[in-house]
Amino acid sequence: MEKNKFQRISLDSFHLKIIAIVAMFINHLGASFQLSHSYPLLFCFTEIIGKITFPVMAFLLVEGFHYTHNVKKYASRLAIFWLISIYPFHWLHYPLKSLITPDELVNNIFFTLLMGLLLIWSYSKTTNKIMKIAIVVFFSLATILSDLNVIGPLIIFAFYIIKDKKKKRLTHKSST
Repeated sequence: MEKNKFQRISLDSFHLKIIAIVAMFINHLGASFQLSHSYPLLFCFTEIIGKITFPVMAFLLVEGFHYTHNVKKYASRLAIFWLISIYPFHWLHYPLKSLITPDELVNNIFFTLLMGLLLIWSYSKTTNKIMKIAIVVFFSLATILSDLNVIGPLIIFAFYIIKDKKKKRLTHKSST
């Protein structure tokens, strides 16, 4: 008997984290090419490979939300990483400015992830439809001055809704 040439490949959260880390590293490496005006490498590294990072991180965040025992600890770890990394982020992107003023505060990806986590957590605790809409709008607008702007929390929210609908569909089928 001949083995199937196209065997199924399975990815777990560890593999996805490695993919996200490598893609993020390549993205940051590509950003350094911006200084040397190597536009084809910049485009390839940041716009093709680097764009893999956030959807993987958003998916893992939603998975983590569903499986964590303590969402408050999860959110506090994201907040700590956001606060630790905000100054290096600004020194990298705004090297001529030594002090960050509120009018030029641009948040990094950890803030976007934190707002996405708070969005799905608040959304899951609310039953009022108008409040649910207000929660999505509020946490999305909170990231206007962040990486990925408003779209970041909406991607996280989309992963949450997709997973929630799958879960409801599976439990509905098993109960009938």
